[in-house]
Amino acid sequence: MLFIVFKRVILKLIGLLMIPIAIFAYGSGYLVNDINQQYFILFFLAIITVCMVIFTIIFNTSQKLVTSIHKIAKVVQHVTYGNLNKRVNIKKGELTEELAANINLMIDALQERENGLRICQKESHEQKEHFEAIFNSITDGIITVSKNCKIIKANPTFCIWLGLTEQELENKYLPEFLQCECEIDCISLTDIGKYCPFITQNERLCPTEASVKNQHKNIKRFLSISSSPISGIKGEQTFVIVLRDITEFKEISKMRSDFIATLSHDLRVPILAEANTLKFMKKGMFGPLSEKQKTAVENLLDSNNDLLNQVNCLLDTYKYESTTIELHKECVNLPKLINECIKDLTPLAHRNHQTINNKVSRAIPNVYIDKSEIKRVFLNIINNAINYSSKDEKIIIDAEFQEPDDFVTVKIIDNGRGIPADELEQIFDRFFSKAKKFRKIGTGLGLYLSKQIIEKHNGEISVKSKVGKGSTFFFTLKIYK
Repeated sequence: MLFIVFKRVILKLIGLLMIPIAIFAYGSGYLVNDINQQYFILFFLAIITVCMVIFTIIFNTSQKLVTSIHKIAKVVQHVTYGNLNKRVNIKKGELTEELAANINLMIDALQERENGLRICQKESHEQKEHFEAIFNSITDGIITVSKNCKIIKANPTFCIWLGLTEQELENKYLPEFLQCECEIDCISLTDIGKYCPFITQNERLCPTEASVKNQHKNIKRFLSISSSPISGIKGEQTFVIVLRDITEFKEISKMRSDFIATLSHDLRVPILAEANTLKFMKKGMFGPLSEKQKTAVENLLDSNNDLLNQVNCLLDTYKYESTTIELHKECVNLPKLINECIKDLTPLAHRNHQTINNKVSRAIPNVYIDKSEIKRVFLNIINNAINYSSKDEKIIIDAEFQEPDDFVTVKIIDNGRGIPADELEQIFDRFFSKAKKFRKIGTGLGLYLSKQIIEKHNGEISVKSKVGKGSTFFFTLKIYK
Protein backbone atom coordinates (compact mmCIF):
# COMPACT_ATOMS: atom_id res chain seq x y z
CA MET A 1 0.00 0.00 0.00
CA LEU A 2 2.81 2.40 0.93
CA PHE A 3 4.73 1.40 -2.19
CA ILE A 4 1.76 2.35 -4.42
CA VAL A 5 1.42 5.73 -2.70
CA PHE A 6 5.14 6.55 -3.16
CA LYS A 7 4.95 5.44 -6.80
CA ARG A 8 2.06 7.80 -7.49
CA VAL A 9 3.87 10.70 -5.84
CA ILE A 10 7.05 10.12 -7.94
CA LEU A 11 5.05 9.90 -11.18
CA LYS A 12 3.37 13.20 -10.36
CA LEU A 13 6.76 14.80 -9.70
CA ILE A 14 8.09 13.54 -13.04
CA GLY A 15 4.95 14.82 -14.78
CA LEU A 16 5.38 18.23 -13.23
CA LEU A 17 9.08 18.21 -14.21
CA MET A 18 8.25 17.40 -17.85
CA ILE A 19 5.97 20.42 -18.18
CA PRO A 20 8.78 23.04 -17.96
CA ILE A 21 10.97 20.86 -20.19
CA ALA A 22 8.27 20.72 -22.84
CA ILE A 23 7.66 24.44 -22.54
CA PHE A 24 11.38 25.04 -22.75
CA ALA A 25 11.61 22.81 -25.82
CA TYR A 26 8.64 24.44 -27.47
CA GLY A 27 9.89 27.95 -26.82
CA SER A 28 13.36 27.11 -27.87
CA GLY A 29 12.10 26.18 -31.35
CA TYR A 30 11.81 29.89 -32.19
CA LEU A 31 15.13 30.78 -30.58
CA VAL A 32 17.29 28.19 -32.23
CA ASN A 33 16.85 29.35 -35.79
CA ASP A 34 20.39 30.59 -35.80
CA ILE A 35 21.75 27.76 -33.66
CA ASN A 36 22.87 24.44 -34.82
CA GLN A 37 19.99 21.97 -34.61
CA GLN A 38 22.30 19.14 -33.49
CA TYR A 39 23.47 20.93 -30.34
CA PHE A 40 19.94 21.59 -29.30
CA ILE A 41 19.02 17.91 -29.55
CA LEU A 42 22.04 16.93 -27.50
CA PHE A 43 21.12 19.47 -24.84
CA PHE A 44 17.57 18.20 -24.75
CA LEU A 45 18.71 14.59 -24.43
CA ALA A 46 21.04 15.56 -21.59
CA ILE A 47 18.14 17.10 -19.70
CA ILE A 48 16.06 13.96 -20.25
CA THR A 49 18.96 11.78 -19.00
CA VAL A 50 19.36 13.84 -15.83
CA CYS A 51 15.63 13.57 -15.15
CA MET A 52 15.75 9.81 -15.63
CA VAL A 53 18.71 9.48 -13.25
CA ILE A 54 16.91 11.58 -10.63
CA PHE A 55 13.79 9.50 -11.11
CA THR A 56 15.74 6.25 -10.73
CA ILE A 57 17.42 7.47 -7.52
CA ILE A 58 14.11 8.66 -6.04
CA PHE A 59 12.34 5.47 -7.09
CA ASN A 60 14.99 3.15 -5.59
CA THR A 61 15.14 5.17 -2.37
CA SER A 62 11.38 5.19 -1.98
CA GLN A 63 11.21 1.47 -2.73
CA LYS A 64 13.78 0.70 0.01
CA LEU A 65 11.95 2.99 2.43
CA VAL A 66 8.63 1.34 1.64
CA THR A 67 10.18 -2.13 2.08
CA SER A 68 11.64 -1.15 5.48
CA ILE A 69 8.37 0.35 6.64
CA HIS A 70 6.54 -2.75 5.43
CA LYS A 71 8.87 -4.93 7.59
CA ILE A 72 8.26 -2.68 10.59
CA ALA A 73 4.48 -2.76 10.02
CA LYS A 74 4.55 -6.56 9.85
CA VAL A 75 6.42 -6.83 13.16
CA VAL A 76 4.09 -4.27 14.78
CA GLN A 77 1.13 -6.35 13.62
CA HIS A 78 2.59 -9.44 15.36
CA VAL A 79 3.10 -7.41 18.55
CA THR A 80 -0.50 -6.21 18.35
CA TYR A 81 -1.68 -9.83 18.50
CA GLY A 82 0.60 -10.64 21.44
CA ASN A 83 3.56 -12.22 19.64
CA LEU A 84 6.62 -10.62 21.20
CA ASN A 85 9.16 -13.01 19.64
CA LYS A 86 9.37 -11.11 16.33
CA ARG A 87 12.03 -8.45 15.69
CA VAL A 88 12.61 -5.93 12.89
CA ASN A 89 15.59 -6.99 10.71
CA ILE A 90 17.04 -3.86 9.05
CA LYS A 91 20.49 -3.72 7.44
CA LYS A 92 22.99 -1.22 8.71
CA GLY A 93 22.87 2.12 6.97
CA GLU A 94 19.21 1.94 5.97
CA LEU A 95 17.00 4.98 6.50
CA THR A 96 14.79 3.29 9.11
CA GLU A 97 17.67 1.74 11.06
CA GLU A 98 17.20 3.95 14.15
CA LEU A 99 13.40 3.54 14.09
CA ALA A 100 13.76 -0.24 13.85
CA ALA A 101 16.24 -0.33 16.73
CA ASN A 102 13.88 1.68 18.94
CA ILE A 103 10.98 -0.61 18.07
CA ASN A 104 13.09 -3.67 18.92
CA LEU A 105 14.01 -2.10 22.27
CA MET A 106 10.35 -1.42 22.94
CA ILE A 107 9.47 -5.07 22.14
CA ASP A 108 12.28 -6.27 24.44
CA ALA A 109 10.89 -4.12 27.27
CA LEU A 110 7.36 -5.40 26.65
CA GLN A 111 8.59 -9.01 26.62
CA GLU A 112 10.46 -8.48 29.89
CA ARG A 113 7.37 -7.01 31.52
CA GLU A 114 5.20 -9.82 30.16
CA ASN A 115 7.59 -12.40 31.65
CA GLY A 116 7.42 -10.54 35.00
CA LEU A 117 3.61 -10.52 34.85
CA ARG A 118 3.55 -14.24 34.09
CA ILE A 119 5.74 -14.93 37.12
CA CYS A 120 3.49 -12.75 39.30
CA GLN A 121 0.38 -14.47 37.95
CA LYS A 122 1.90 -17.87 38.63
CA GLU A 123 2.82 -16.90 42.20
CA SER A 124 -0.60 -15.33 42.75
CA HIS A 125 -2.32 -18.46 41.42
CA GLU A 126 -0.19 -20.70 43.65
CA GLN A 127 -0.95 -18.54 46.71
CA LYS A 128 -4.65 -18.58 45.87
CA GLU A 129 -4.61 -22.38 45.58
CA HIS A 130 -2.66 -22.60 48.85
CA PHE A 131 -5.12 -20.40 50.76
CA GLU A 132 -8.12 -22.17 49.22
CA ALA A 133 -6.65 -25.53 50.27
CA ILE A 134 -6.23 -24.23 53.85
CA PHE A 135 -9.72 -22.67 53.81
CA ASN A 136 -11.27 -25.92 52.60
CA SER A 137 -9.23 -28.24 54.85
CA ILE A 138 -9.46 -26.49 58.20
CA THR A 139 -11.65 -28.29 60.73
CA ASP A 140 -13.12 -25.07 62.17
CA GLY A 141 -16.05 -23.38 60.49
CA ILE A 142 -15.14 -20.16 58.66
CA ILE A 143 -17.63 -17.68 57.20
CA THR A 144 -17.09 -14.34 55.52
CA VAL A 145 -20.01 -11.90 55.69
CA SER A 146 -20.77 -8.51 54.19
CA LYS A 147 -21.56 -5.37 56.16
CA ASN A 148 -25.28 -6.20 56.02
CA CYS A 149 -24.62 -9.65 57.55
CA LYS A 150 -25.06 -11.67 54.35
CA ILE A 151 -22.88 -14.76 53.79
CA ILE A 152 -20.24 -14.23 51.09
CA LYS A 153 -18.34 -17.49 51.45
CA ALA A 154 -18.44 -20.50 53.78
CA ASN A 155 -15.90 -23.29 54.05
CA PRO A 156 -16.87 -26.99 53.62
CA THR A 157 -16.81 -27.65 57.39
CA PHE A 158 -19.60 -25.13 58.04
CA CYS A 159 -21.56 -26.48 55.05
CA ILE A 160 -21.27 -30.05 56.43
CA TRP A 161 -22.49 -28.91 59.85
CA LEU A 162 -25.63 -27.49 58.23
CA GLY A 163 -26.04 -30.19 55.58
CA LEU A 164 -26.17 -27.51 52.85
CA THR A 165 -24.02 -26.54 49.88
CA GLU A 166 -22.06 -23.31 49.60
CA GLN A 167 -24.42 -22.15 46.83
CA GLU A 168 -27.41 -22.63 49.15
CA LEU A 169 -25.72 -20.45 51.80
CA GLU A 170 -24.37 -17.74 49.51
CA ASN A 171 -26.00 -14.30 49.85
CA LYS A 172 -28.28 -15.52 52.67
CA TYR A 173 -28.54 -13.79 56.06
CA LEU A 174 -26.26 -15.36 58.68
CA PRO A 175 -28.94 -15.39 61.46
CA GLU A 176 -30.99 -17.82 59.35
CA PHE A 177 -28.38 -20.52 60.08
CA LEU A 178 -26.42 -19.40 63.16
CA GLN A 179 -28.20 -19.03 66.50
CA CYS A 180 -26.09 -16.94 68.89
CA GLU A 181 -26.80 -15.66 72.40
CA CYS A 182 -26.73 -11.92 71.74
CA GLU A 183 -29.68 -9.73 72.68
CA ILE A 184 -30.38 -8.57 69.13
CA ASP A 185 -33.52 -9.89 67.45
CA CYS A 186 -31.97 -10.42 64.00
CA ILE A 187 -34.95 -12.12 62.38
CA SER A 188 -37.37 -9.20 62.77
CA LEU A 189 -34.84 -6.45 61.98
CA THR A 190 -34.77 -5.01 58.47
CA ASP A 191 -31.26 -3.53 58.74
CA ILE A 192 -29.26 -6.19 60.58
CA GLY A 193 -25.88 -4.63 59.77
CA LYS A 194 -26.56 -1.65 62.04
CA TYR A 195 -27.23 -3.81 65.10
CA CYS A 196 -25.37 -7.12 64.71
CA PRO A 197 -22.50 -7.16 67.28
CA PHE A 198 -20.26 -9.04 64.83
CA ILE A 199 -20.57 -6.24 62.27
CA THR A 200 -20.49 -3.33 64.71
CA GLN A 201 -17.68 -5.07 66.67
CA ASN A 202 -19.52 -4.34 69.92
CA GLU A 203 -17.44 -6.32 72.42
CA ARG A 204 -20.02 -5.86 75.14
CA LEU A 205 -22.80 -7.51 73.13
CA CYS A 206 -20.69 -9.97 71.11
CA PRO A 207 -21.57 -13.54 72.16
CA THR A 208 -18.84 -16.11 72.75
CA GLU A 209 -20.98 -19.12 71.91
CA ALA A 210 -23.49 -20.06 69.22
CA SER A 211 -25.17 -23.14 67.78
CA VAL A 212 -26.11 -24.59 64.39
CA LYS A 213 -28.50 -27.37 63.48
CA ASN A 214 -28.41 -29.85 60.62
CA GLN A 215 -32.06 -30.02 59.59
CA HIS A 216 -31.58 -33.20 57.58
CA LYS A 217 -29.98 -35.23 60.42
CA ASN A 218 -31.47 -33.24 63.32
CA ILE A 219 -28.00 -32.79 64.85
CA LYS A 220 -27.26 -29.68 66.91
CA ARG A 221 -23.71 -28.42 67.45
CA PHE A 222 -22.46 -25.93 70.01
CA LEU A 223 -19.74 -23.59 68.80
CA SER A 224 -17.33 -21.05 70.24
CA ILE A 225 -17.39 -17.94 68.10
CA SER A 226 -15.10 -15.02 67.30
CA SER A 227 -15.18 -12.36 64.58
CA SER A 228 -12.89 -9.75 63.06
CA PRO A 229 -13.03 -7.24 60.17
CA ILE A 230 -10.96 -8.22 57.13
CA SER A 231 -8.34 -5.55 56.45
CA GLY A 232 -6.36 -4.89 53.28
CA ILE A 233 -9.27 -5.42 50.87
CA LYS A 234 -10.59 -2.53 48.79
CA GLY A 235 -14.30 -1.98 48.39
CA GLU A 236 -17.09 -2.92 50.78
CA GLN A 237 -16.03 -3.86 54.31
CA THR A 238 -16.24 -7.60 54.99
CA PHE A 239 -15.90 -9.66 58.17
CA VAL A 240 -14.63 -13.14 58.99
CA ILE A 241 -16.30 -15.33 61.64
CA VAL A 242 -14.47 -18.37 63.03
CA LEU A 243 -16.45 -21.18 64.68
CA ARG A 244 -15.04 -24.06 66.72
CA ASP A 245 -17.04 -27.16 67.60
CA ILE A 246 -17.29 -27.43 71.39
CA THR A 247 -20.22 -29.86 71.50
CA GLU A 248 -18.22 -32.62 73.19
CA PHE A 249 -16.74 -30.17 75.67
CA LYS A 250 -20.22 -28.83 76.50
CA GLU A 251 -21.54 -32.35 77.06
CA ILE A 252 -18.64 -33.26 79.36
CA SER A 253 -18.98 -29.94 81.18
CA LYS A 254 -22.71 -30.53 81.64
CA MET A 255 -22.09 -34.02 82.98
CA ARG A 256 -19.53 -32.67 85.41
CA SER A 257 -21.83 -29.86 86.49
CA ASP A 258 -24.74 -32.25 86.94
CA PHE A 259 -22.56 -34.52 89.05
CA ILE A 260 -21.36 -31.62 91.22
CA ALA A 261 -24.91 -30.28 91.57
CA THR A 262 -26.27 -33.70 92.56
CA LEU A 263 -23.44 -34.28 95.00
CA SER A 264 -23.78 -30.79 96.50
CA HIS A 265 -27.53 -31.20 96.85
CA ASP A 266 -27.08 -34.56 98.58
CA LEU A 267 -24.46 -33.07 100.92
CA ARG A 268 -26.78 -30.32 102.12
CA VAL A 269 -29.02 -32.76 104.01
CA PRO A 270 -26.33 -34.21 106.34
CA ILE A 271 -24.72 -30.78 106.76
CA LEU A 272 -28.03 -29.23 107.85
CA ALA A 273 -28.67 -32.19 110.15
CA GLU A 274 -25.24 -31.74 111.68
CA ALA A 275 -25.86 -28.01 112.14
CA ASN A 276 -29.15 -28.65 113.93
CA THR A 277 -27.51 -31.26 116.18
CA LEU A 278 -24.73 -28.82 117.10
CA LYS A 279 -27.28 -26.11 117.88
CA PHE A 280 -29.15 -28.51 120.18
CA MET A 281 -25.89 -29.41 121.92
CA LYS A 282 -25.05 -25.74 122.37
CA LYS A 283 -28.43 -25.12 123.99
CA GLY A 284 -27.78 -28.02 126.42
CA MET A 285 -30.59 -30.23 125.15
CA PHE A 286 -28.32 -33.27 125.48
CA GLY A 287 -26.98 -32.24 128.84
CA PRO A 288 -24.90 -29.39 130.22
CA LEU A 289 -21.59 -28.51 128.49
CA SER A 290 -18.39 -27.20 130.00
CA GLU A 291 -16.85 -23.96 128.70
CA LYS A 292 -14.33 -25.90 126.60
CA GLN A 293 -17.09 -28.03 125.14
CA LYS A 294 -19.16 -24.93 124.30
CA THR A 295 -16.13 -23.38 122.58
CA ALA A 296 -15.59 -26.58 120.61
CA VAL A 297 -19.27 -26.72 119.55
CA GLU A 298 -19.19 -23.05 118.46
CA ASN A 299 -16.09 -23.72 116.35
CA LEU A 300 -17.80 -26.74 114.80
CA LEU A 301 -20.86 -24.60 114.03
CA ASP A 302 -18.67 -21.97 112.31
CA SER A 303 -16.94 -24.66 110.24
CA ASN A 304 -20.31 -26.21 109.45
CA ASN A 305 -21.67 -22.85 108.27
CA ASP A 306 -18.59 -22.34 106.06
CA LEU A 307 -19.09 -25.78 104.54
CA LEU A 308 -22.80 -25.10 103.99
CA ASN A 309 -22.00 -21.77 102.29
CA GLN A 310 -19.55 -23.52 99.95
CA VAL A 311 -22.09 -26.18 99.05
CA ASN A 312 -24.72 -23.48 98.40
CA CYS A 313 -22.20 -21.60 96.27
CA LEU A 314 -21.61 -24.72 94.16
CA LEU A 315 -25.35 -25.16 93.67
CA ASP A 316 -25.88 -21.51 92.73
CA THR A 317 -22.98 -21.65 90.28
CA TYR A 318 -24.60 -24.64 88.61
CA LYS A 319 -27.91 -22.77 88.38
CA TYR A 320 -26.29 -19.79 86.65
CA GLU A 321 -24.31 -21.94 84.23
CA SER A 322 -27.39 -23.97 83.31
CA THR A 323 -29.40 -20.70 82.95
CA THR A 324 -32.15 -22.16 85.09
CA ILE A 325 -32.05 -19.30 87.60
CA GLU A 326 -34.57 -16.49 87.29
CA LEU A 327 -33.96 -12.98 88.56
CA HIS A 328 -36.65 -11.18 90.53
CA LYS A 329 -35.78 -7.57 89.89
CA GLU A 330 -37.15 -4.65 91.88
CA CYS A 331 -36.39 -1.03 92.67
CA VAL A 332 -33.70 -1.00 95.39
CA ASN A 333 -32.13 1.85 97.37
CA LEU A 334 -28.40 1.23 96.95
CA PRO A 335 -27.06 2.96 100.14
CA LYS A 336 -29.64 1.06 102.22
CA LEU A 337 -28.64 -2.29 100.67
CA ILE A 338 -24.95 -1.60 101.36
CA ASN A 339 -25.74 -0.77 105.00
CA GLU A 340 -27.45 -4.17 105.32
CA CYS A 341 -24.35 -5.89 103.95
CA ILE A 342 -22.08 -3.92 106.30
CA LYS A 343 -24.28 -4.93 109.25
CA ASP A 344 -23.92 -8.61 108.34
CA LEU A 345 -20.14 -8.40 108.01
CA THR A 346 -19.36 -6.04 110.91
CA PRO A 347 -18.70 -8.87 113.43
CA LEU A 348 -16.16 -10.43 111.05
CA ALA A 349 -14.50 -7.04 110.46
CA HIS A 350 -14.32 -6.33 114.21
CA ARG A 351 -12.39 -9.55 114.78
CA ASN A 352 -9.65 -8.13 112.54
CA HIS A 353 -10.03 -4.63 114.01
CA GLN A 354 -11.21 -3.37 110.61
CA THR A 355 -13.90 -0.86 109.62
CA ILE A 356 -16.25 -0.78 106.63
CA ASN A 357 -17.28 2.70 105.43
CA ASN A 358 -20.29 3.36 103.22
CA LYS A 359 -19.54 6.51 101.19
CA VAL A 360 -22.33 6.08 98.65
CA SER A 361 -24.22 9.36 98.27
CA ARG A 362 -27.97 9.49 98.88
CA ALA A 363 -28.23 11.27 95.52
CA ILE A 364 -27.35 8.03 93.71
CA PRO A 365 -30.52 6.86 91.90
CA ASN A 366 -32.26 3.62 92.80
CA VAL A 367 -31.15 0.51 90.95
CA TYR A 368 -33.21 -2.17 89.23
CA ILE A 369 -31.80 -5.47 90.53
CA ASP A 370 -32.48 -8.80 92.20
CA LYS A 371 -31.72 -7.67 95.75
CA SER A 372 -30.69 -11.03 97.22
CA GLU A 373 -28.35 -11.85 94.32
CA ILE A 374 -26.61 -8.44 94.30
CA LYS A 375 -26.32 -8.64 98.09
CA ARG A 376 -24.40 -11.86 97.59
CA VAL A 377 -21.98 -10.00 95.28
CA PHE A 378 -21.37 -7.34 97.94
CA LEU A 379 -20.88 -9.98 100.63
CA ASN A 380 -18.44 -11.99 98.49
CA ILE A 381 -16.24 -9.03 97.58
CA ILE A 382 -16.32 -7.34 101.00
CA ASN A 383 -15.62 -10.68 102.70
CA ASN A 384 -12.55 -11.12 100.47
CA ALA A 385 -11.43 -7.58 101.33
CA ILE A 386 -11.67 -8.42 105.04
CA ASN A 387 -9.80 -11.71 104.66
CA TYR A 388 -6.95 -10.34 102.56
CA SER A 389 -6.45 -7.02 104.40
CA SER A 390 -4.27 -6.40 107.43
CA LYS A 391 -5.60 -5.40 110.84
CA ASP A 392 -6.76 -1.82 111.46
CA GLU A 393 -7.44 -1.29 107.73
CA LYS A 394 -10.44 0.50 106.22
CA ILE A 395 -12.68 -0.95 103.52
CA ILE A 396 -14.50 1.73 101.52
CA ILE A 397 -17.65 1.31 99.41
CA ASP A 398 -18.46 4.11 96.97
CA ALA A 399 -20.56 4.64 93.82
CA GLU A 400 -20.59 6.99 90.82
CA PHE A 401 -23.31 8.02 88.42
CA GLN A 402 -23.26 10.48 85.52
CA GLU A 403 -26.11 11.55 83.30
CA PRO A 404 -27.20 10.25 80.83
CA ASP A 405 -25.72 6.84 81.72
CA ASP A 406 -28.07 3.99 82.54
CA PHE A 407 -25.67 2.35 84.99
CA VAL A 408 -24.28 3.12 88.44
CA THR A 409 -20.62 2.16 88.95
CA VAL A 410 -19.95 0.63 92.39
CA LYS A 411 -16.42 0.60 93.84
CA ILE A 412 -15.20 -1.55 96.74
CA ILE A 413 -11.73 -0.42 97.83
CA ASP A 414 -9.33 -2.12 100.23
CA ASN A 415 -5.69 -1.59 101.21
CA GLY A 416 -4.83 -5.28 101.41
CA ARG A 417 -2.15 -7.46 99.88
CA GLY A 418 -3.18 -6.75 96.30
CA ILE A 419 -3.26 -9.07 93.29
CA PRO A 420 -0.25 -9.72 91.02
CA ALA A 421 -0.66 -8.51 87.43
CA ASP A 422 -0.38 -12.04 86.00
CA GLU A 423 -3.35 -13.17 88.13
CA LEU A 424 -5.73 -10.29 87.34
CA GLU A 425 -7.06 -11.99 84.19
CA GLN A 426 -7.78 -15.22 86.10
CA ILE A 427 -9.28 -13.71 89.25
CA PHE A 428 -12.87 -14.23 88.00
CA ASP A 429 -12.21 -17.75 86.66
CA ARG A 430 -13.98 -20.74 88.14
CA PHE A 431 -12.11 -22.46 90.99
CA PHE A 432 -9.33 -19.84 90.95
CA SER A 433 -8.51 -19.11 94.58
CA LYS A 434 -5.69 -17.51 96.53
CA ALA A 435 -7.00 -18.92 99.81
CA LYS A 436 -4.53 -21.82 99.97
CA LYS A 437 -1.65 -19.40 99.50
CA PHE A 438 -2.63 -17.66 102.74
CA ARG A 439 -3.88 -20.85 104.45
CA LYS A 440 -7.52 -19.88 104.24
CA ILE A 441 -10.63 -21.82 103.23
CA GLY A 442 -12.05 -21.05 99.77
CA THR A 443 -13.46 -22.78 96.68
CA GLY A 444 -12.57 -20.09 94.17
CA LEU A 445 -16.23 -19.72 93.24
CA GLY A 446 -17.08 -16.48 95.06
CA LEU A 447 -15.79 -14.05 92.43
CA TYR A 448 -16.78 -16.39 89.60
CA LEU A 449 -20.36 -16.45 90.90
CA SER A 450 -20.26 -12.67 91.40
CA LYS A 451 -19.32 -12.23 87.76
CA GLN A 452 -22.16 -14.52 86.65
CA ILE A 453 -24.65 -12.50 88.73
CA ILE A 454 -23.46 -9.11 87.44
CA GLU A 455 -23.47 -10.28 83.82
CA LYS A 456 -26.95 -11.74 84.33
CA HIS A 457 -27.94 -8.17 85.28
CA ASN A 458 -26.38 -6.93 81.97
CA GLY A 459 -23.59 -5.25 83.94
CA GLU A 460 -19.79 -5.52 83.94
CA ILE A 461 -17.30 -6.36 86.67
CA SER A 462 -13.54 -5.69 86.78
CA VAL A 463 -10.66 -5.11 89.18
CA LYS A 464 -7.61 -2.90 89.49
CA SER A 465 -4.88 -3.88 91.89
CA LYS A 466 -1.28 -3.33 92.88
CA VAL A 467 0.70 -5.70 95.07
CA GLY A 468 1.12 -4.25 98.58
CA LYS A 469 -1.24 -1.33 97.84
CA GLY A 470 -4.64 -3.01 97.75
CA SER A 471 -7.40 -3.65 95.22
CA THR A 472 -10.46 -1.89 93.85
CA PHE A 473 -13.36 -3.91 92.45
CA PHE A 474 -15.78 -2.22 90.04
CA PHE A 475 -19.19 -3.39 88.87
CA THR A 476 -22.12 -1.69 87.21
CA LEU A 477 -25.82 -1.86 88.12
CA LYS A 478 -28.65 -0.60 85.98
CA ILE A 479 -30.64 2.33 87.38
CA TYR A 480 -34.39 2.14 87.89
CA LYS A 481 -36.42 4.17 85.38
